[in-house]
Amino acid sequence: MMTKKTLSVGLLANCWRSLGTFGAAILLGIVAIQAPIQAQAQVQPFPSKPVTVIYPYGVGTTLETTLRAVNAEVAKILGKPVLVENRPGANVRLGIAAIQRSPADGYVLSFTPDTVLVHQPLMDKDFHLELNKDYTPITFYIRAELIVVAHTQVPFKDIKGLIAYAKSNPGKLNAAVVPGSITELATQMLIQKAGINLTMIPYKGAGDSITALLGAQIDVMINTPLMVPHIEAGKLIGLATASKERGPILPNAPTLMEAGVPMSLYSWFGIVGPAGMPADVVETLNRAYRTVMQKPEIVAVLAKGNYVPDTSMSAADFGRLIAQEKETWKPILANTTMPK
Repeated sequence: MMTKKTLSVGLLANCWRSLGTFGAAILLGIVAIQAPIQAQAQVQPFPSKPVTVIYPYGVGTTLETTLRAVNAEVAKILGKPVLVENRPGANVRLGIAAIQRSPADGYVLSFTPDTVLVHQPLMDKDFHLELNKDYTPITFYIRAELIVVAHTQVPFKDIKGLIAYAKSNPGKLNAAVVPGSITELATQMLIQKAGINLTMIPYKGAGDSITALLGAQIDVMINTPLMVPHIEAGKLIGLATASKERGPILPNAPTLMEAGVPMSLYSWFGIVGPAGMPADVVETLNRAYRTVMQKPEIVAVLAKGNYVPDTSMSAADFGRLIAQEKETWKPILANTTMPK
């Protein structure tokens, strides 16, 4: 008994024989022509559509303004828009979470601070994040100097005065920190290195902590150059910087090293993508960002926020920096856990 399937196969065979050698050649030629066309459609040069950079903070910060300015110039090099998408919350981890759910094609990236890539995985046993396994390093973005500040009503006017007062009045001074951020880590290091006792008061974000400091609800804080306009306006006192040497930010304020505190550190930010990105896509993005960050107009935009670019790093160099930083902080944070 002949089924529909055997009938179809038989008809197809008859059709193929009826075409003859010439017809078969035509069909094979069509297939040969279509194959490279289909392959070309599947493998398009990067980028063939807009790129999105997840920014894990709220709207309206100076840092966001600089990122949008930089991305606009990067878009000119890539020939496609480079968008910024705000996703604040979850200890600044939403950018990393986004790229872990995204294809490794370079169209979704994350603007990420050192606290997420280096410090938080060392403090939170439930937050597993491994270089190259969970994300691809693309480019170092900027570093931001750290500043020790106080409100104007404190009974001291310089960093040596803070240390002397804290030693004489252990635990009396309050320090604002954002758990899991560089503000908390730097404050912990200051307490250890200066041999003082500060009471750390946690806040959800930098904005809340700065408001508390301006309102004299908090005595001192270590933060990024976000504080400089308030210092220049006379609303806060710039006690010291955590830089290795004095620089353009608060040039009249001593470094902690000058004050006898053996510590220097800064905050930094980078751009990363999903794990397993093609090397040529990583190189394209790294080269575009490094080129833009050398433009005088972009350097000027970054300088307004007191941010310093570093265009010397390849993607591999950036990866090595992350690995080195993790080893540096591992013993320091060995007994530190993030509050839930």
